[in-house]
Amino acid sequence: MKEVKIYTIVSDQLSPPITGESFCTDMVRHSDYAELEAKYAALAEVLESARNEGINYAASRLAAAFNHGFLDKPVSEVLDVTRMILSAKEDLANNPLPTDDGLSGEYAEKSIEEWADQ
Repeated sequence: MKEVKIYTIVSDQLSPPITGESFCTDMVRHSDYAELEAKYAALAEVLESARNEGINYAASRLAAAFNHGFLDKPVSEVLDVTRMILSAKEDLANNPLPTDDGLSGEYAEKSIEEWADQ
């Protein structure tokens, strides 16, 4: 992609004039902006795909741990947790901006520390 050039124009030369704190306004060409929007949309698809792959990986690791005898829990509990993990794909699709702690892993890391201390 070519570099986006930023143009500066005197604010009162615009139609309608822009009033504000500055006498100049930075602008980009429409074609450059459209190209940026297309690139952003492509990156959003990559992000969604990567999130889904991570969620699938986590659910698969849990299922494998159970199937190989590393979890001493009833199948119903493992099933519920696996479904909960997989439902995160729908949650993220419906709300692409999760809560502050949604994807950081902080909660899980703190829980691991607490469990290790027990």
